[in-house]
Parts: sequence; C-alpha cells; structure tokens
Amino acid sequence: MTTFQSVHSISRTQKLLDGLKRITALDLDLPLVPIGNNKQPLGDRWQQRPFTAPQLISAISNGGVSVPIKSKIKKIQPLGFGLITGRKVTIQGNTHFLMALDQDGASACRKINELSGGQPLPKTVAFTSTRPGRCKYLFLIPEQYKNSIRTKKIKTGVICDDGKGEQLEFRWSNLQSVLPPSVHPTTGSYRWVDG
Repeated sequence: MTTFQSVHSISRTQKLLDGLKRITALDLDLPLVPIGNNKQPLGDRWQQRPFTAPQLISAISNGGVSVPIKSKIKKIQPLGFGLITGRKVTIQGNTHFLMALDQDGASACRKINELSGGQPLPKTVAFTSTRPGRCKYLFLIPEQYKNSIRTKKIKTGVICDDGKGEQLEFRWSNLQSVLPPSVHPTTGSYRWVDG
C-alpha cells in the first residue's frame, strides 16, 4: 500500500531530478551542494566537496548522497541542492565566478535601487521562495574582478514578518544559495522567476 508520504517523497525526488537534468542540459559544471532540512548543506566540510549535477542525479537515483558527518559516512536523501558561490565556472572558454545577490524583503529591493542610483539590475537568472519581497539573483563575475568581491550583508533596519531583519546580501566565498525546485521550509519550494 502506498502512503501519501511516500507518494509526496517520490514527487519531490522526481522534481529534484528534473531540476538537475535542466542544469546538465545547459552543459554547465556548476559546483553544487545537497541540502537537508532548513536549507542546511549536508555533510561536514561541504565547501570542499562540491557535486556536479550528474553526480547528484546518480546519488539521488540510488537512495541518497554519501557524506561525512562527525567522522562517519552517512547516506542521506537530499531535499534540494544549492549553488556554491565564489567558485570558478568556465563558459565558452571564458572564466567567471559565481555571485548571488540575496534580496530579503521589500526594503532590500529599495536598497538595490538606492545603491544602483535608480538603474535596474542587469537581466539575469533569478529565483524566489515566493515570500513577499524575496528574490535571489545570480551573476557571473569576470575573472579580473574576482578579488574585488566580498561577502557583505547590508541591513535595512526593517523587521519582516518572521522577526528577522531585512537585508541585502552579496553571497561570495564558499556560501551557498538554494536553487529551485529545492524544498523551502515555509513556502514548500523555490521557484524560478519568469523573464
């Protein structure tokens, strides 16, 4: 007898596999990390153990990823995957580095506008948890600027509905940004932003 939970798990697993297949089809060797509950990367020293999309597809299809946790290897079925930021990616022979701009709340959107002098962000890939005012934008930073970028949080002074402060964050060295269709703890899942 199939339970609702097992059907839901199969559907979630298939969504993750479909999302990873989309990345594979783009022929990008993105540095990925499997995630578990509350968007937490799986395993110790996850920054030193990036996965490729094909590796995650294989692991998920075979019951989960094998990761070190407190000196033991554990096999865990991930709830999603994140992109490790600040890492090198080669596209059509050109080297770039990945940066995520994390907009946490409407006041962070206003902060982007303030910092850019009213100029819109360049067109790029964006995704959201669907919480109001929340969005992440991915940028490829040319190699000559890689040493000019740093992780930086800019607080806006506004408190959002979850009691946390809204902020704008430049996500760089060895951080991760959870990609769609990964599980989000309050909204269900991340989604790509159209356009």
